[in-house]
Amino acid sequence: EERAKKEVLKDLSDLKTHEKSREDETATIIKQLKLERDVHQRELKDLTSSLQSVKMKHEQNIQELMKHFKKEKSEAENHIRTLKAESLEDKNTAKVHLWQLEKLKSQCDRLTQELAQNEEENKKLKLKYQCLKEQLEEKEKHISNEEENLRRMEEARLQLKDQLLCLETEQESIFGMIGKEIDTACKTFWRDSVEKLKVITSSYCTLESWFAICFLKIN
Repeated sequence: EERAKKEVLKDLSDLKTHEKSREDETATIIKQLKLERDVHQRELKDLTSSLQSVKMKHEQNIQELMKHFKKEKSEAENHIRTLKAESLEDKNTAKVHLWQLEKLKSQCDRLTQELAQNEEENKKLKLKYQCLKEQLEEKEKHISNEEENLRRMEEARLQLKDQLLCLETEQESIFGMIGKEIDTACKTFWRDSVEKLKVITSSYCTLESWFAICFLKIN
């Protein structure tokens, strides 16, 4: 019986220590998850704002280039018509005009190349945005898995708490049985055992005082 009491007390102490450690660990994980989620949300917000700004800037550049391209093209076409009308009058002037036309064509080619480059850069930005979006989704998935692990840890803590309550109930039952056996033995050997037991038992209030009363009864 003494060994059983010590084992029960030791198990009770170990369970309390384990529960306290799990509670501290759970609180730390919750705090870390909240910090990571805040950082990820800020990163997503900054990234979305940055991509939106870049997208607007490139759209404006493309619109300006298209406007300039159309204007240059219209001017070139008008100039070509003028050169065709004047070519019959003066071949020398036609040569000058032809040179100007070649220059305008070169400018149109340059603008066309710049437009193609801007479109290529826009494609690269879209690919980068998609890649970053997938990374953020992966991080969100990781956070979700951590929250699931946290929920399982909380369930395990509650199970340990239930086991602790069962052990405390079992301990009280064991101590009650031992106390009854001691009282029965005292009644057998003491003539005025009832009155003495009442006096001794009236001071019981804690586990330590219970042990002291049991030793006093035995003595």
